[in-house]
Amino acid sequence: MIELYCRKTHNSDGHICDNCQELLNYSIEKLFQCHYAENKPRCQDCSTPCYAEPQKSLIRRVMKFSGPRMILYHPLLAIQHLLVKYLKGPKSLP
Repeated sequence: MIELYCRKTHNSDGHICDNCQELLNYSIEKLFQCHYAENKPRCQDCSTPCYAEPQKSLIRRVMKFSGPRMILYHPLLAIQHLLVKYLKGPKSLP
């Protein structure tokens, strides 16, 4: 989603810009550091959010932009996301 956001809003031509690359690296780092491991809930449902405020607002902007466009650019991922979100509901914490 970050790559799609960067490509469409920063007019990057096949390469992710430095700011978006930093956000992507930060997101991956936080994912690997999540203490819920395989039982990780969706970030929006998590009771112990780990993103710092500047990155949290950036990732919200990315999701708001890229989310509706995912059905056009990555339809299988978008459908999978919707199925998990609406059929299973929020994951509960252990």
